[in-house]
Amino acid sequence: MTREDSAMGFDLSTVRFTRYGPDRFPAWTPFATRGYLFTVPGDYPVGLPDFLHVTNSEMAVYRTRASGTQMWEVRDANGNRRVWGEDTTRRGAVGLALAEIARKRRENADEIRDRRVNLLGPGARTAVPRRDQRRCGTRPQPRRSRTSHPH
Repeated sequence: MTREDSAMGFDLSTVRFTRYGPDRFPAWTPFATRGYLFTVPGDYPVGLPDFLHVTNSEMAVYRTRASGTQMWEVRDANGNRRVWGEDTTRRGAVGLALAEIARKRRENADEIRDRRVNLLGPGARTAVPRRDQRRCGTRPQPRRSRTSHPH
């Protein structure tokens, strides 16, 4: 484990790969017919507040020649199928993908924190958000009855 791996809270040697074959993804998708699946935990990277944890992400890593050279490419299999990392080795591609995922999740956490501070003031920087703030930032309003009430 390198120093960078431990700083992100993820040891590449703990990544568990599961082989997949031609029946895993439809032919029209950008994935190779053979490759490996692995999972990125929703609480990755270490240090994000608990309320920012997301669901686990299934990732696919496979060989490709899209850039003209034989490379390993990592895409999310259960999301927008974005390329997260590419390298000449499988380990290198997975490491780059994990670093990019960590960067993106930290960026999202900073954006949420900044929006909360702008909306609620400086005290919101450390306060735990209410459940309704975690969804989409809006709070549902109670419905008022249209029937008249007897006095």
